[in-house]
Amino acid sequence: MLYVLITEVSIKNLQLLLEQLIKILCTVYVLHLKIKFYSSSLIDLDYGDSDIVELSEEGVIMDSKYVLEWVMKKVNGSVPVFVWGHSLGTG
Repeated sequence: MLYVLITEVSIKNLQLLLEQLIKILCTVYVLHLKIKFYSSSLIDLDYGDSDIVELSEEGVIMDSKYVLEWVMKKVNGSVPVFVWGHSLGTG
């Protein structure tokens, strides 16, 4: 069983890794604030911890347009907005 392989040493290593990751993320966050760089992300429904729903191309497009409209309204032309997307995989 997998949990038998987890030893006190590996748990300690995991704790150190998580502490380093948190420090890095905090540093990046502070840097982004200093240069006024903000980011937002959209995770498709039915992915990760989302509820199970029927995905459709129309639904994904509607969700994406809603998020972009929300962001554009929030920044109100005060800063440039860059959109980047990628595929989690295709069939």
